Amino acid sequence: MNWPDPGVLPHGPAFRLVQSVEAIAGDRITCACRIPDLFPLVAGAKMPTYLALEGLAQSAGLLAAHLACQDAKTAGRAVKSTPGYVARIRQATFIRSEMDGTLPWSADAQLEGRSGHMILCRGEVLQGTTLILQAGLALYI
Repeated sequence: MNWPDPGVLPHGPAFRLVQSVEAIAGDRITCACRIPDLFPLVAGAKMPTYLALEGLAQSAGLLAAHLACQDAKTAGRAVKSTPGYVARIRQATFIRSEMDGTLPWSADAQLEGRSGHMILCRGEVLQGTTLILQAGLALYI
């Protein structure tokens, strides 16, 4: 299994928007996202942009899990998957109100800071080369 594997997300296949991790380096992750065939909240080609915020949150969650595993390795502790939860969405800016639900998009999240169990990330979603949204996220690990 390649780490981080989107399968570690607590979402079932119908709600897992991250399809693959495209790149991870240091404190940044880029994920390929797509609406799954069984996703119950989108019908047809148009989807509200706020659903892409969930893809960004899932990407940030994978980054947080990756960082927690790196910390465990550095400290000589056993590496285990730790569930994470979005605690707050900060400064979300929706550039578009809708996007094409039939096309993939990329979610890029970068660490802004950490304190104890809280991870702060900033990220953006692009569909092709079009910026769709930007937001900050606080995650509890």
